[in-house]
Amino acid sequence: MFYKVILPAIVALFLGALFYILPSNFVLFLIAGVAGAAFLFFNSKIGIGLLAVAALFPFYRQIGPAIVPLVDVLLLSVFVPWLLITALYSKMIQIPKILGSIIFMLVVFAGTVFIAHDKATTIKEILQLVLFAIIYTLTIYNNISSISIVKKMMGFLSVGVALLGGLAVIQFLQTRSVIGIYVLGLHKNALGGLMSLAFPYVLMKVFTSEKKLGWIIIAVFNGLGLMVSLSRGAWLGAFVGVLIISAFLGKKYFRTVFLAVCILWLAFVFFIPSNFKEAATSIKTLSDRQVYWQIATSGFLKNPIYGWGYANYKYAAYEYLGIRKGNLFLSIDPHNMLYRFAVETGVVGLSAFFVFSLVLFRRGYIAIGVARNKTEKWYLLVGIYGGLWAYYVHGLFDVFWTRGAGSLFWIYVGLISVLAERKLSSK
Repeated sequence: MFYKVILPAIVALFLGALFYILPSNFVLFLIAGVAGAAFLFFNSKIGIGLLAVAALFPFYRQIGPAIVPLVDVLLLSVFVPWLLITALYSKMIQIPKILGSIIFMLVVFAGTVFIAHDKATTIKEILQLVLFAIIYTLTIYNNISSISIVKKMMGFLSVGVALLGGLAVIQFLQTRSVIGIYVLGLHKNALGGLMSLAFPYVLMKVFTSEKKLGWIIIAVFNGLGLMVSLSRGAWLGAFVGVLIISAFLGKKYFRTVFLAVCILWLAFVFFIPSNFKEAATSIKTLSDRQVYWQIATSGFLKNPIYGWGYANYKYAAYEYLGIRKGNLFLSIDPHNMLYRFAVETGVVGLSAFFVFSLVLFRRGYIAIGVARNKTEKWYLLVGIYGGLWAYYVHGLFDVFWTRGAGSLFWIYVGLISVLAERKLSSK
């Protein structure tokens, strides 16, 4: 008890007090790095304690959106040493099968730079996508050799996402408003995508884990973060993801999901503040999206083959709306992944995205069928697969592959590849 709970708590509090006098960014990066190393390679309880301390700093040190989201910081703290190991042993690098479809898609997207209005933005966004898609996937594939590391990774990621959900709830309680919520630079729409991506795996652990308490706490903060994101696309995505994992787990879990949905609906009706309910049921954002999708359709029809350039949707919007935008907020994203890739990359880019997505979901489904039923590997595959479905559904109504959520998505792609293709030890 002392070494597992009390000592980590004392260490976390001591470091929190010590770091309070140091520069904010240095504190967060240092804590995140130590937490990541501790969680994966030493003591998960210490990792959780340190993450909890890191989560407090944005409110007392005003770190806010000046840095990348906490999830990115945590991931990089683990991936930097893995990336160095991968680079040093380049002759031994193994290539996951899905990488071919990823590279094909990225090459097609990158080709749109020649017709893009804002070439600098296209290049920047493509380079970020390369970082997430290729480096994360390759690094994971070449450095994970056991089921236990995958489990720790998923626990590590689940805790990080739950902390972001907790921060969103604290901000909501402080301001009593969800409008303009930013959690460590992550806007509420992107936050919803991140929460929906993680939620199916967390809920599956609640269903199947012998030690449920910790996972219930994580699920509560994940669910609350999902709620205050006010992203109805994320809510629908999380629901679909949970239905997917329930279909694999068995009929009795459908009843549990149905009961949980009923309880959440009653809580929403009777206990949620009226201003929150009004925002959640408003049709204004739906009306705005209709305009965004009309813009995307018009832009696609004008440049159907190669589009307007990756991350250049706003230039199609400028031409569609002219100088008279009225009171419409001019979004830089159409809030639908299919419309986005259609208008930005044309038929060629949209087809490449379809190929990648088909390969991804086919690999995941086949891997679940091949894995022995109800083993640790099978449970991991089902939880990650459900999360990917949740994120894709969210992407039909909101932003896709944004900071934080985008990095976690590619981590999931890498983990699917590891579980599907590599022979992993149980230790």
